[in-house]
Amino acid sequence: MELASLYTTTTDPSENQDDTRPTGDAEPNWRRALLACRDSSARKWGVRWLERAGFEVRLTQDGAEAIELLRHETPAVALIDTALRDGNGGRLFTSFRELAADREIPSLTLCYSDKDVNAALEQGIGDVVKKPFNWQLITRRAEQLVRMAQTLRELDRTRSMLSDAQRFVEDAQETIQRSTSIDRLTGLPNRAMFEKILEGALATSPGGVAALLIDLDRFKVINSSLGRHVGDEILAQAAERLGATLRGPGLLGRSAPGPTTSSLARLSGDVFALTLSGIENVEQAAAAARTLTDALSGAFHAGDEEIFLSASVGVALFPKDGEDAESLLQHAELALCEAKRKGGGLVCPYDDSLNRMTERTMALTRSLRGALERDEFRLHYQPLVDATSKRVLGAEALLRWNSPELGSVSPAEFIPLAEESGLMVTIGTWVLLTACHQLRDWIEAGLPPIRMAVNLSLCQLVRSQICNVVRSALQETGIDPNLLELELSERGVLRSDPDILDQLRELKAMGVRLSVDDFGTGNSAIAYLRRFPLDCLKIDRSYVDGLEGSDNDAAITSATIAMAHQLKLGVVAEGVENEQQLQFLRDRDCDEFQGFLFSPAIPAEEFQRLLAEGPADE
Repeated sequence: MELASLYTTTTDPSENQDDTRPTGDAEPNWRRALLACRDSSARKWGVRWLERAGFEVRLTQDGAEAIELLRHETPAVALIDTALRDGNGGRLFTSFRELAADREIPSLTLCYSDKDVNAALEQGIGDVVKKPFNWQLITRRAEQLVRMAQTLRELDRTRSMLSDAQRFVEDAQETIQRSTSIDRLTGLPNRAMFEKILEGALATSPGGVAALLIDLDRFKVINSSLGRHVGDEILAQAAERLGATLRGPGLLGRSAPGPTTSSLARLSGDVFALTLSGIENVEQAAAAARTLTDALSGAFHAGDEEIFLSASVGVALFPKDGEDAESLLQHAELALCEAKRKGGGLVCPYDDSLNRMTERTMALTRSLRGALERDEFRLHYQPLVDATSKRVLGAEALLRWNSPELGSVSPAEFIPLAEESGLMVTIGTWVLLTACHQLRDWIEAGLPPIRMAVNLSLCQLVRSQICNVVRSALQETGIDPNLLELELSERGVLRSDPDILDQLRELKAMGVRLSVDDFGTGNSAIAYLRRFPLDCLKIDRSYVDGLEGSDNDAAITSATIAMAHQLKLGVVAEGVENEQQLQFLRDRDCDEFQGFLFSPAIPAEEFQRLLAEGPADE
């Protein structure tokens, strides 16, 4: 039988030559479909819909030709007419079922009557469609069957490769007890076992191997505020999500030759690790890392608590970033630290510059510990301005650090370090008291009373008696509580934490104003805003920056202003730098703004002169 008589949409002569070679149990062509059908109308519409879905169609109306084709190649899916006969006079779908049994080719049987349906079902064939044929639905089902077959084959490959890793694990278990190699909470390998598994992966993988360290951002706050039992439940759920993602298809996307996952482990606390073999470049590893962080972005549930977390990932690639397990892990840890330093929620690949940055981080940490006692901190104040009259309504107190050893240090560098080390509790108390004293001094100097906005770190809510601290500051300075506004970062609001919510309500009962800073940068569900006793939303500067070039940013800003007003909240826009941005905000009734258009953050003496001058002319 000549295969050249079979219809195909491809015109590549080399591919036609390949079709004439027996391939036996070769890998399926995932975009090829066999349509063996006698009905001319069904052939016409079947080819049209299948090609529209991206399939390359092998078409025949002869059963013997179909059988011959299947001996030479492996299509991703076959659509078989019940009326066709094989070369021996038997029904084609019976012969096809026997031929394809060991090659796992999924099929759909095209039936013309109830009798045909019954015949197919008697043969154990469940995927049947009956005339009149809806080719749109048939094509969709064919795509589903192909995806299922791809998943099964990917799982088979994974099982095969995992068997090598399993043998290595079994050898390692001969020298160490299981109780010392497995994490009891998650059932995953611990650090000691993971290092051995990584060594094995480096020794056996024919290509690149990536080591990924995954850290749950701000997890320590969960343990501190909600209790260790809640933290343990979240860790167990995180392990399940990561494992399910690794077992699923397409971790690196359809275009990449899926990775082999050697092992997932829990190294310590909230840090997980995994190896990916068969990695060609750092971009593939980073793409896989983003898939994993997406899996961790949904709500976690522990009892009545609903908690949203982000994750940071450090990536190191063998052999580029390290030629042994120890150096690879060390460099992945440096990359993870950099992702955390930048605020979390990021995937950071390792590069050599991180070694130099680590030295700076260590120097910052050393100097930070005594900075408050050495009087190295100062507060600058940025005006909060009425969007219509440009009258100064308030000031945001912003912390500055000028180190004799390191010079002027950006808040983006030292504040995360202060929060991580717990120093932010003491520093934050100093900021609050200093800002309240400064407001009292301005009022006593005869200046009009304005709001004083002070940023409140999440660790202050968790690790200190913040209500007592605020109450003491108000009593010591005698300022009106309504003039004090505490700003909470959106990323720092735990939605279902009853203790934090109670503290915020107590602060509100004192008369203190509460606002959400950097709105739009975290994972807040808008519905939760109604639960918090808020007075104001501050639109993050990233949206204001995009007002002139991004329709999305403009739409989000407009919607945020409208939503806030519906909730009876004031709105402040951050980072306003030109009149066009200000006019956009005015047109949408934004209440206040701050930014370089009016003034940067300035020392107290300059702010006092600015406040004394009154509103600027339009």
